[in-house]
Amino acid sequence: MSRRRRLAPTNSTPEQPQTLYLLRRIRKGDFPAVSNFALRRAPPTTCCQQGQVLLRLLVISADPYMRWEMGQAGVPRPLKGFVVATVDSSANKDWPAGSILRAHLPFTSHQVLWANQLRGAWRLPLTPVNASLGIGVLGVPGATAYGLIDVLQPKAGETIWVSAAAGAVGLIVAQLARSRGCTVIGSTSSAAKVARVRNEGAFDCAFSYLGPEGATLSAEVLTERVIGCAAQGIDMYVENVGGAHFDAALRSLRRGGRIVVCGVISNYNTQVATTATFRGSRFEISPHMTRVNLPDRSQWVQG
Repeated sequence: MSRRRRLAPTNSTPEQPQTLYLLRRIRKGDFPAVSNFALRRAPPTTCCQQGQVLLRLLVISADPYMRWEMGQAGVPRPLKGFVVATVDSSANKDWPAGSILRAHLPFTSHQVLWANQLRGAWRLPLTPVNASLGIGVLGVPGATAYGLIDVLQPKAGETIWVSAAAGAVGLIVAQLARSRGCTVIGSTSSAAKVARVRNEGAFDCAFSYLGPEGATLSAEVLTERVIGCAAQGIDMYVENVGGAHFDAALRSLRRGGRIVVCGVISNYNTQVATTATFRGSRFEISPHMTRVNLPDRSQWVQG
């Protein structure tokens, strides 16, 4: 699940930009902590020569794939990921001042880029006020959700269970499935999140996967919760958690059912490797980030 984050107040300026660094490796079995990171001054920026632009980051995205990267050698190093930025100054006719774009860049508050460094950037129909949508429905979570739906091929009248239902991907998957006439079940980690997903209208039924003591419910109890929402079982399951969730999904799946594996967050910070063999389809996220459905997703934010 992607965590959207506006850059913290840093008093950064083009003359005194700041970069977010990873100070220490976060090995498998360790939990990320604030002490693993630091903001450091970056070299002053000077703009603009012909073809250059000065970008100011508006939001950065902390995505699951970064957890693996944080365990690799070569620290300290600047963090890099998907960002939404605005063009503050420009000497590039393709990117005039005021443009809003999404790109994969270092987490540096202000940076000067040449035209060839913007080849992978995508112009977004956003403003600084709603820039976080660029790393939400118009970013990795939205692209992932569309890819998952493409694999599942939901049909009207079917039932889908979405784990991590309150996450950035889960919420979008639920809305896409609901728009295709599906009954949508969600599981999440707290009563507050259950209320949230119910109130947002994309879920027909939702429940918490944690017991009174805060431990994850067993596969047997989770299965009971799912069947309580869908007495005939489920046709599709979106796996974001792993562990007991996956076992419960297998027990609840109807004949002809489909499972799509997006992630297994229950194992991200454990030392024990979990492996499984699946037969089926896979998809690449890259096309979904740009040409395949970005125009469709863009319509979601026009209102």
